[in-house]
Formats: sequence, C-alpha cells, structure tokens
Amino acid sequence: MQDPTPIYVALITGIFTGIVTPFVNYYIESRRTSGPGTIHPRIRWLDVYIVRRRSATIGLVAGAVAGFVIALFVTSPCPPLVPTRIQITDPVDSGTMLRMADVKGTACHVPQDRRLWLVALPEGASVYHPQAGPVEIVSDGSWLVTAPEGLYDPVGVGRRFTMIAVLADSKASSDLKDYLDKAKSTGRYLGLDKLPDGAVRYHQVTVTRK
Repeated sequence: MQDPTPIYVALITGIFTGIVTPFVNYYIESRRTSGPGTIHPRIRWLDVYIVRRRSATIGLVAGAVAGFVIALFVTSPCPPLVPTRIQITDPVDSGTMLRMADVKGTACHVPQDRRLWLVALPEGASVYHPQAGPVEIVSDGSWLVTAPEGLYDPVGVGRRFTMIAVLADSKASSDLKDYLDKAKSTGRYLGLDKLPDGAVRYHQVTVTRK
C-alpha cells in the first residue's frame, strides 16, 4: 500500500493556501491603491469570496501541488529523482541472527530488468551462498526473505558472515536460480566461487550466528 501522507499534506496545504491567498492578494492591492485603513471589513469579505474566487482557486491548486511534491521528498521512503537504492534494514550491521530468520530491507527505483537477490558470505570463506530468490519487492518498496539457506554446516553458532543484497540482470538471475535448483535437488550447497557477471552489490551487513 502506498504511503498516503503526501495526499494528506496536499489537502492541508491546498485548503490553507486557497483561503489565505485571496486575503493576501486583496490586502496588497488595497494598500497599493487606497492606502491602509480605507477598506470596510464587509466589502473586503464580499470582494474576497465573490470577486476573487479565481485567486482562491489558484492558491488552492498551487498549495496542493507544492505540498504533494514536498511531502514526496520529505516523507516518502522512496523519493523521486534518487538513484537505485537497496538496503538491508534487519538485521543491522554487527548484529546477531538466528540460523533461520527473516532478513528485511527496502528497495527504490529498481530497473524492470533487474532482480533482487540475497547472498551470504561466511567469514573466512571465499564462496557465496545465494538465498531463496529472486526476492519479491512489494509496492511500498519493502522486501523480506527467510535466510540463510544452505548454510547449516558452513556457519556454526558464534561465527560471523555477511549478508549481501545484489541486483542481477536476467542472465545473472538465471545463473543464481540454476545453482539453487541444483543444490536443492542434490542436497549439496557448495556455494559459488564468485558472483555471476551482471550481479551488482548494493548493500551488505555482517552478523554473528546465534
């Protein structure tokens, strides 16, 4: 579900500027043409709400648009005009992790031809262990995967390992999936000597097995 905050902000700023703009406009014009203190309050109200409806409409629309755009940049977890961004939010770097636990994160502006994968690299090892994937990114930009997979023997309690979020093109994603399919069918999770070409690291955290 998309964050409704920008819409709420747009409504509030639009109503506020729609009310205030005619008064400000009328006050400036009256000061310029007649001087201060010469406008009767009843005439001002009549002029603002009947004659200057166009000014109110412009203020409402401009305020709503400005509020919506500002809210997108300030409150949105995935604001516009930022580059592709992948982040692991749980577990945190230097934290701990159970043998089977949910790894959570966020993703912004992922190209349509790229797939998100989570890869584990045990401390002191040189092989990469792809987790169940590709990881599904939901509409609000969050993602979750249960990991690690195939690390029961390589990583014991108290050992450290690095969880790496990577974006893979179609060929790299296919290579990672082929490895997992073969590992599941044979029961041998030997890992990969290197990440496939087309798999780009974006974020990583190092954790300790509990």
